[in-house]
Amino acid sequence: MSRRRWRVGLIAAVALLAALASAEVRRIFEQANAWGLAVLVCLACGLVGIALRTSLLRVRAPAQVVVVLVMSGLAVSSEGGRVPGDLLTAPVKGLTDVLGARWPVPVTAAAMGFVVLVCGAVAAVSVELANRARHRVLLILPSAALLGLVALLSAPAGPPRRWAIGAFGLLSVFVLWAAHQLSLLASRPAVGVPRVAMGRRNVVPVGAATVAAVGLFALGLPLLIGPVLRAPKRYDPRSSQVLRPNEVEDISPLARLDEFRSRVPADTLFTADGGGFARWRLVGLTRYDGEAWMPSADFRPTGRNFDAVQTDSVRVNLSIDALRERWVPWPGELDAVSARVDTDGASAGVLLSEPTTAGEKIALKVRRRPPVADPSQLVEARVTKRPSALTKAVDLPSSMTVLALDITQGATSAYERALRIESYLKTKYQLDSQSIPGHTLALLQVFLDQTRRGRDEQFVAAFGVLAAAVGLPVRVVVGFDTQPDAATGAVTVTSKEIAAWPEVEFVGLGWIAFNPVPSVESPPEAASGVSQDALDQSNAGAARLSPPSTAPTAPPPSEAPTPPETKSDRQVSRTVVGVAAGTLVPLLLVITYVVAVLGLKRRRRRRLRDNGPSAARVSGAFASAFDVVVDLGGQARESLTDSELVDRAPPTFVASGALDTLARRSTTATFGPRPPEEVDADDAWADAGTFAAEVATRVGRLRWLRARLSLRSLRRGLQSS
Repeated sequence: MSRRRWRVGLIAAVALLAALASAEVRRIFEQANAWGLAVLVCLACGLVGIALRTSLLRVRAPAQVVVVLVMSGLAVSSEGGRVPGDLLTAPVKGLTDVLGARWPVPVTAAAMGFVVLVCGAVAAVSVELANRARHRVLLILPSAALLGLVALLSAPAGPPRRWAIGAFGLLSVFVLWAAHQLSLLASRPAVGVPRVAMGRRNVVPVGAATVAAVGLFALGLPLLIGPVLRAPKRYDPRSSQVLRPNEVEDISPLARLDEFRSRVPADTLFTADGGGFARWRLVGLTRYDGEAWMPSADFRPTGRNFDAVQTDSVRVNLSIDALRERWVPWPGELDAVSARVDTDGASAGVLLSEPTTAGEKIALKVRRRPPVADPSQLVEARVTKRPSALTKAVDLPSSMTVLALDITQGATSAYERALRIESYLKTKYQLDSQSIPGHTLALLQVFLDQTRRGRDEQFVAAFGVLAAAVGLPVRVVVGFDTQPDAATGAVTVTSKEIAAWPEVEFVGLGWIAFNPVPSVESPPEAASGVSQDALDQSNAGAARLSPPSTAPTAPPPSEAPTPPETKSDRQVSRTVVGVAAGTLVPLLLVITYVVAVLGLKRRRRRRLRDNGPSAARVSGAFASAFDVVVDLGGQARESLTDSELVDRAPPTFVASGALDTLARRSTTATFGPRPPEEVDADDAWADAGTFAAEVATRVGRLRWLRARLSLRSLRRGLQSS
């Protein structure tokens, strides 16, 4: 095939490689069709590169810039953006939209403009590198970097698809193949000999070093990144983005229970048309600052699909009535929502930009969480690793810490610790709806240590504080406990059905709800044994700092005894073994390759040096010296004489005259009137050693090392006479 065709094929291949990497951007966004323009800009850059391959760089570069800008403008306008205004801000605002949102990223004009701009730049650079074809490996690096970046930004979606990685690898090998063929065709005029070794056509189009590199990469990469890809939570660069806190509530939703219950008659908040769900979450409160349980401060935009919609997902349509909240209520496991929303890292809340209004319709895709049929699953389950719900501002009184440790002493699992806290509060304390409202740290301390009577708000808040004190990942949920229609599954949620409960998160089981609130309210107590002044001070926050306690100092929550987690240890061990294997196996493959090549070459030199009579040894010395030429890119042809081979060798190898001397010695030994002496053979091998040393000095260490590890001389070297 001609050089022109190889060039066209190489440009087309690198454009397809960039398009294949760009197609994976669909995994970043919520909409599956968000990748179309990203692929089109890569193909357009490839077509421009083919059409202008013979033009100067000052013509090709502006043409590629125009193509990328036009396609980026189309991406911006397709999402309702303005051109050129939104296009100019796309590099900065688009990056902010992609990194500032939670996965899946909502499709915005700036985000799409940014993605198409990046994909077009990668394709344009790859096409220009292919047009020059000077550095083979650099041809695939831009597309590989883009594929890696997309894999990071779509980390919550799981590992990249296998067929995409396989297609990318095969196409990369073809790119290296085409680049190698172009380099051979480009070097033919300079050398002036056909591409033939030892009388046979060169049927191995890719060099040995390239084959070895691709093979080691293909074998070592899965072992190196396997533990990372199999991890349940892979690294996501968005998790390192620190945004300005988004205070969504001034008053804790947990403190508003009485506000909902006090509505007479009870308001109808919303209705749902099916699903049969009895418990609905409104918001999860994931942090306690000593004053109140509050939602996360880090809510970010997210796509409408929170996860791949499962086959068992059901559609539930909400019709808003008197609910005037920014929170979207949802049951079960939420997969998708029809409105644009913000979510937090714990997925404890779904936040609208504005409060809901009467008559507003919201569609949800939800899954019913399967009940835990086997209690042993909970006993054996490990809790997840989440930051403590207690913020740094909380100075937990030692009496609370000691109480939490005393309650859970002897528990052999995280689930048992949670059960003990639930049972302790439910049996040792009394429910009293006439108690002072609130759940500040001072009021909870009075509730736990003195009055032992409180509202459901204080029971739930106390469970959260005690559970966090012994290291459990806990949150407090405000929602609704309802009675759906048995026939249709529809539900009408009223303000009197407001409720609160704590949840603890377990690995593989999700958030498990607990109920520390007594089922029956106790009668009012005439004398609680606590002065009204003490209650007033606790309610006002004056008693925030507890008095000195005579109780022994308890260890911090991080030092609380935990049961041995043998399954976790085994998982860590498997990960360590996987990483070690991924590191050592490629290294062993490299060592094996080096030892094998050097051993085969040493065996070949020994055979040439000790091959029978002195005439054959002299010819072997020339063949051994010419192996250096072959390893460095020269070509041997059996139909040429030794002197003709030297004449056609590059000037670098014949400047010293040592190779020409060896050629004359070999010709004389083969066709001379008398056979050479043994001393002549020894002199020829000495000249071969001198020639190799001179070439090593001239070509440099790196090129000499590559020549030493090349297989060319073993496949294409001369045969001694």
